Amino acid sequence: MQVGPTGPLVFACCKRSERGGTMQEEKLQKSSAVLKDAPRRGLTRRSFLKATAATAGAAAVAGVALDTLPAAAEGQKPQEEVYQGICRGNCGGGCRIAVTVREGKVVKTGPILNEDPMENLICARGYTHTQRIYAPERIQYPARRVEGTPRGGGEWERLSWDDAIKYICDHWKEYQKEFGDSSIAYSYGAGTYAQNYYVYMRLFNSLGATKIAQENDMTMLNYSWKMLGMSLYMVGNSRKDQVNAHTTFIWGCNASIGTFNRWKYLMASRDNGGKLVVIDPTYTVAAQKADFWAPIKPGTDAALAMAMIRYWHENGKDDKQYLATMTVAPFLVRQDTGKFLRSDEAGIAAEREAGVATGGGFGLGMDQGEGKFPLVAVDEQGNPGLLKEIAAPAIEGEFVINGIPVKTAYTMLLDRCDEWTLPAASAKCELSEDVITQLAEMYLDGPTMLHTGFGIDHRGNGDGASHALCTLPLVSGQIGKKGAGVSGNLAGATTGFAGDNWMTVVTSKMKPGATTNMTYIPQIVEEQQWCGQPMHLKSIFFYCGNPLGSYSGTTALRKAFESIDLLVTADTVWSDTAKYSDVVLPVPHWFEYETYRTCPNDYLDFNDAAIEPQFESKPDCDIIRLLGLGMDLGPEFDYDNAGFHAMFLDSDVARDQYGVTWVTLKQQKHIKMAPDEFIYGNQFIPFATETGRAEFYFENPVPEFDKSRQLDQELYALPFQSDPLETYDTNPLLEKYPINLMTHRDKFKVHTAFAKCPWLLEIQPEPTVELNPIDAEKYGIAENDYVRCYNDRGFCVFKAHLDPSLRPGTAWTEHTWLDDQYKAGHYADLTSLACTHFFPTNTPFDTLVAIEKYELEA
Repeated sequence: MQVGPTGPLVFACCKRSERGGTMQEEKLQKSSAVLKDAPRRGLTRRSFLKATAATAGAAAVAGVALDTLPAAAEGQKPQEEVYQGICRGNCGGGCRIAVTVREGKVVKTGPILNEDPMENLICARGYTHTQRIYAPERIQYPARRVEGTPRGGGEWERLSWDDAIKYICDHWKEYQKEFGDSSIAYSYGAGTYAQNYYVYMRLFNSLGATKIAQENDMTMLNYSWKMLGMSLYMVGNSRKDQVNAHTTFIWGCNASIGTFNRWKYLMASRDNGGKLVVIDPTYTVAAQKADFWAPIKPGTDAALAMAMIRYWHENGKDDKQYLATMTVAPFLVRQDTGKFLRSDEAGIAAEREAGVATGGGFGLGMDQGEGKFPLVAVDEQGNPGLLKEIAAPAIEGEFVINGIPVKTAYTMLLDRCDEWTLPAASAKCELSEDVITQLAEMYLDGPTMLHTGFGIDHRGNGDGASHALCTLPLVSGQIGKKGAGVSGNLAGATTGFAGDNWMTVVTSKMKPGATTNMTYIPQIVEEQQWCGQPMHLKSIFFYCGNPLGSYSGTTALRKAFESIDLLVTADTVWSDTAKYSDVVLPVPHWFEYETYRTCPNDYLDFNDAAIEPQFESKPDCDIIRLLGLGMDLGPEFDYDNAGFHAMFLDSDVARDQYGVTWVTLKQQKHIKMAPDEFIYGNQFIPFATETGRAEFYFENPVPEFDKSRQLDQELYALPFQSDPLETYDTNPLLEKYPINLMTHRDKFKVHTAFAKCPWLLEIQPEPTVELNPIDAEKYGIAENDYVRCYNDRGFCVFKAHLDPSLRPGTAWTEHTWLDDQYKAGHYADLTSLACTHFFPTNTPFDTLVAIEKYELEA
């Protein structure tokens, strides 16, 4: 393993290490010296056995006494039935689970055997569903906050379903009449991946409501969709193709946790002789398994990527053939407007091209390509023409066409990368020039897979970095073939949509509504307008998510919510958002109703109703039916759960190409929808973009949400390195708040969905913050001390864990806990709503705090 200036952080446990580096050696040597003796959180043999007790069919599920579970008569084998459930938490796994039912109760879960042996396992979360089903924190009946009590005060009155629906709909009708359709808003997360999730859009599109779009982890996704389009596996090959990679760059992703379900394929690739390269500030488990670890300075990823591009070009190692045939590299960019040169401007006779849908999202509400004149390129002699007429287009050069100065898009990219020489990138990234050179060379030792996730966009400068990372495979030509391309969080299958009658179902009688995201809610509430139009938010309906537990800037969000009259949450458990709402509606656990999975695998999988919905909970589709009828939307909503799902599969494509209907899916349960070998981004399967090419140059960058905001068009057209919004070196706040607090997923939980599973709490019973021993010593903190992290926005109390794998000056905590699991405060109260505006997203890594030892009250 080769490292850069932080070489002393490579410890004795890393067998392949080759030392190197110069930065902070004395401090880092001190840090690494304590690694072997550092206390480690996590599994002991005892806690592991307890945490996986479900594998033995343990019956002591949370909230259900042992004597209430069904038992067989003496000498008789208990009668059991096994159903197929789909684990649909936001881990990207979508595992099939055998759900065992005895006399109407779920008693255990386990894996279902698959055609692919690598899929024949489930994680610890999958074994805990019995506890989630019978959890004491289940919402059991509709409830309304007692009038006059504060939000979050915990005082509720029980409602019947009829009364709850009437209460909501009466208020919505009043708001619509007085303040317009946009006064009603809906907010969704990624708390489930199934078609019931999308039927809510049918309701709110019919109301003309304001969409508060999902914003967690979205910058990298949006950049990849804009640049590469969305295809069968989003922007990548089939996930099984990972094993064919000779080199895998794990970058912007804590792969052993963040892409846990794909980790086995990474290990298989390594077992096949492949190399793992990890670029990460922290010595993660993935870094421990790597052949090469580069501990980059946080927030400098764009500089490194652009330095690699510059190095390839300077040394003649960029893939000019791929750039010319599969990317926008040959297209000419007007130097006066920054727009692509078109045939009418060049004086070339051509007909307008038909517009096509641009990649991104699932089509709903996305801009459609306008009918435009074709783009222009030049041949090697500089003669302009249509690309289809030029056998060998030039990808570099400056020209004057019909009096208009132009450059090729690739020349524009090279100009942007020009400042990132090896010395400049080394100084910025705190990696040696030799390390940067080695990284550039290893990326070319393909086939190479870029395994990336959402770590890049968790800082306020993630836009330029996301752009840069998605450009790497295009310039190197490491895409469009077996074992090469983009994997990780960006390569989950979208096969659940194959053949769906999706647009018809979710649009219904669509009334155009405004779109924003949670970042802008405080601004909208204060200004009472959005993008120049009046907007008086009076109600928000939350579903499939817990924004007050997982979004950044919750201090500002709660303050904004004070001005909103009616907050409604539909959820299975009392999440932080449910507790802060005015009305809550109980939704069943995943195994209590029928649906089917939409992603991320290459099968269409049916989810059985293993048991009846518990308590008074109703499936989402039933809730939508009641609300639709309550809002007088008519027969468009007079469908039950099965009716809505059958409508999704009522299409010629589903029937004729796949032989799928709601009935056949229920019978077969597991239907192959995509080929095992799917290679994206070549002449056979081109990019699903407006041009059919990878678009690393943006001719018209417009903010995704706030269209009234002006972007720096020149800056956002190409990758760029900028400073984070808060955690930059010259920020005066560093004197007051010197620690960069970051968050991460917990291996045993996904966000807050599994926060209170008792078996998982055996492994980790409470929130922790991980500190480098150097920082801990500075503040007088020892292992297992309680500490208080704070800044101007809020505070939070954690138990300290000392971890030399962290860079000094940084700290880590899990974003998987509910409010009442903290001794005081909440991690999200420390974070900010600040973001950039092209593809805005949460930026939890971009947080500065101070830290001090904290004594709990006796």
